[in-house]
Amino acid sequence: MSKSWGGLVVLFAMLSSGLTGPLLFAQQTDFIEVVANQQSSILSVPFLADELHLKEIALHPNAELAFLSIQVADGKQSLYVVRWRENGWSDPEPLFPEAEWDERNPSITPDGNLLLFASKRPLEQGNEPRGDFDIWSLDLTGDTDAEPLHIDGELNSEWDDRSPTMTRRGIIYYIREFHSTAIHDAVFRFSPTNRGRRRNLQVDLPSTLEIESIAISKMDNLMYFSARVPGRDDLDLFVSQHQGTCWKKPVAFLRLNTPQNETSPRLLEAENSLVYLILPLREEVAPANELVEVRSIPTDAIVNSLEDG
Repeated sequence: MSKSWGGLVVLFAMLSSGLTGPLLFAQQTDFIEVVANQQSSILSVPFLADELHLKEIALHPNAELAFLSIQVADGKQSLYVVRWRENGWSDPEPLFPEAEWDERNPSITPDGNLLLFASKRPLEQGNEPRGDFDIWSLDLTGDTDAEPLHIDGELNSEWDDRSPTMTRRGIIYYIREFHSTAIHDAVFRFSPTNRGRRRNLQVDLPSTLEIESIAISKMDNLMYFSARVPGRDDLDLFVSQHQGTCWKKPVAFLRLNTPQNETSPRLLEAENSLVYLILPLREEVAPANELVEVRSIPTDAIVNSLEDG
């Protein structure tokens, strides 16, 4: 049994189809829709108990580690880790066994050295949980007992700062949720080494989509994200291309998106693919231990479709 992420995807079953056929574009008010075939796979998640609901997954480049965000109670989520063993993947274990606060949005840096995540954990041990999400990091290079570090400075605020993703240049993109009808949630870009200039800038994304999670391409020129169209309940996948000095109108892939939730987009650079989850729209009518569908599409196909459009 292979331990590559391709092996993870095909542990139980794999369905694939070629990327042939025309790409059709349809103009929408807030985004563009593109029709494309896709390669898809199905992954069973037998290690989840009935009361646990998988929300997000982050895959390590070494193919020996994965971090899960699992809903445990009352909307709260916790981080779990699974490891590759000789006989397959381990059962999930709490990443922070003593944690009692809401933690979610795991994302691994391209070099595999850091885990980024959003948490309501207090800044000082013993204090009450925070009322808002901040972004934290965990060193993955050595000591398994490493303590998470709060990312200080301009990145975190009094609002909900969540869904971080880091590029190869060390730039962190994340979502700031204002919980205000007057201010729309926004994507921000934090550059720790941007000397002499503002380090934290709002990304000018021409859209009113309600963005849930994001991933950035290795060239920093494509932003993949799951989002809700205003007035709808389900999450769909979109991509925006950076050209010149601005981000273009988001593109939605019609064949990729379903009436369910498409979420947790993650890039696997070694396999040049975008991987994401399809989760039930309503948990009360879908047991947690059913098949969780993992789909992937080669990033070359996405780039080519944008260029053709």
